[in-house]
Amino acid sequence: MNILNIKKILAITSIVSLVLSFIMLFVLKAESSLYIMYYPFDLIGESLRRLSLASIIGNIVALLIYMLICLIPTFIYLCKYKKGNNKEIDYILIGISAYLFYVIYQFINPMELYSLLPDELYGSSNFISFGKLSVSMMFYIIIISYFVLLSSKSLSSQEKTNNKKALKSLQIILVLFLISNIILIFYFGMFELLNKANNSGFLFYIIKYILSVSPMIMSMIVMFVGIKLINDFRENQYGEAVLEGIKKIYEYSKITVYLSVISSLFINGIQLISASSIRDINMFLSVPFIPLIVAFVGIILCKYFQESKSLYDDNNTII
Repeated sequence: MNILNIKKILAITSIVSLVLSFIMLFVLKAESSLYIMYYPFDLIGESLRRLSLASIIGNIVALLIYMLICLIPTFIYLCKYKKGNNKEIDYILIGISAYLFYVIYQFINPMELYSLLPDELYGSSNFISFGKLSVSMMFYIIIISYFVLLSSKSLSSQEKTNNKKALKSLQIILVLFLISNIILIFYFGMFELLNKANNSGFLFYIIKYILSVSPMIMSMIVMFVGIKLINDFRENQYGEAVLEGIKKIYEYSKITVYLSVISSLFINGIQLISASSIRDINMFLSVPFIPLIVAFVGIILCKYFQESKSLYDDNNTII
């Protein structure tokens, strides 16, 4: 994959995420960053309800739109089936259509959500919000599960037939991880920071934000080096660039581990010192298992490629 294009995608994602955080907080007056998770369903449900109540014709049109929206995943499945590109996993698309009928109906008739939540939440100001978030989150979980299974199936099949395509699929997965981290930093993280702007001890929330995102940024650097490493590996798997890339992944992963632990210690320490001026105290210890695993994998790969390269060079010297 072209590194320049990836940088452009990440830059656009950063800007869009930042703009979304401002729109959600200052335009839509959202109380939580999670509002964005069910806002599209909320918009569709409210629009269909208004159209349905407008007239008999409006009710018929609303019903047709409702069915068309819900059947979109099924149409995708039928297109894949017609082209012969469908897999067993694609049956999930039909399940997604069935769930869409349920979730959009819940948003058209939000009072139905009362039956989904425990009695303890009944009457609270966020009761309906909890219900909307629950049914919408399940939709995203199904979607993510589908793409994870599809990626896994694609990687396993391409590994047997075409290694270059398998490496490209791996790059796409790494790019998706980068995009998800950017959304966490520039949308969710920034939303929570701006939401605390009027609170006492705002300086603490700024420091907490910086300390929290530092390990995430470092892990993104590791992923970016991994994407570049795959490009170098496809060109020459025994080249110096491959070995240098693996060394960088190992070193950057170690830094990520240190940053994760140190930042959580600093955040906890500042919370303890500033307990009188901040409203919410959340003591935690960040255990960075993924960077730690990547660091160990980096050590193993580095040793393996050093030995492989030495053997490759020795073979080339034999006449």
